[in-house]
Amino acid sequence: MKRRWDEQELIEHWTLFKSEEALFANRTDRGRSGVAVLLKFFQINARFPRHHKDVPGPVLAFVGEQLSIPPTAWFDYDLKGRSSKRDREHSSERLLEGCRDPRAMGATIPARPRMWS
Repeated sequence: MKRRWDEQELIEHWTLFKSEEALFANRTDRGRSGVAVLLKFFQINARFPRHHKDVPGPVLAFVGEQLSIPPTAWFDYDLKGRSSKRDREHSSERLLEGCRDPRAMGATIPARPRMWS
């Protein structure tokens, strides 16, 4: 994972979308931080973080700002626990749903092109 992110890159890769809110609603600060970081990290790297230090500080600050929680909440999230395992499963299922149906992620499906005869 890259360590330095400029503001435009943070916006492009780490912005939390309205369609993702259900994944981290009704959770503690550490749970919301954990789910949001797991989801976005997986979208970028096709894997989940193994250690807290895998996620750079500017990323934690950007995610924390969107969730109105302190960036340090990430360090209270247990990456090895049952909740983390469940959250990884839900995050990957959410992403796979988007792969099966691009409309789930807000994509528009172009009209089928006409074939010339």
